[in-house]
Amino acid sequence: MGASEQVGVELEFKGEKDNLQWGVNYAFIDVNDKFDLFSQGVSFVGLEFERSTPKHKVNLHGGYSLDGFSIDLYGQFVSSSDRIVPNAGGGLTLDRVDDFFTLSGQASYDITDWWKVTLSAVAFDSKTHRPSQVDAAERQVYLQTSFHW
Repeated sequence: MGASEQVGVELEFKGEKDNLQWGVNYAFIDVNDKFDLFSQGVSFVGLEFERSTPKHKVNLHGGYSLDGFSIDLYGQFVSSSDRIVPNAGGGLTLDRVDDFFTLSGQASYDITDWWKVTLSAVAFDSKTHRPSQVDAAERQVYLQTSFHW
């Protein structure tokens, strides 16, 4: 019936100086589907890996820490792709997912050497986004405390 081939590359640069941390990550993936049904050029929607895999992903990170306090900001860009979804007839269809960019972040404070409080926000710049083949995700905010002993 066929096969899929993929070629990709991932690059990452990161560093820190004094109290600043930074990072950049880029990933490229090119999928080539070779699925033919009885050599008639009919493809199965559920096997559309070529169209359902984003070609480009970029992740950015910047952070600062000082005396028990830290703050981090993360950005992510994902290029457009098609999402495989079930249709009303019981089959599968493709739904376009546009390019998107989201921002996330966190702030932490060490109250003591054993007690930490963290506020995190995921995709705080958009009400909803579709990160991949899953349904749309909403922005999320978490308040967490942790104890270390």
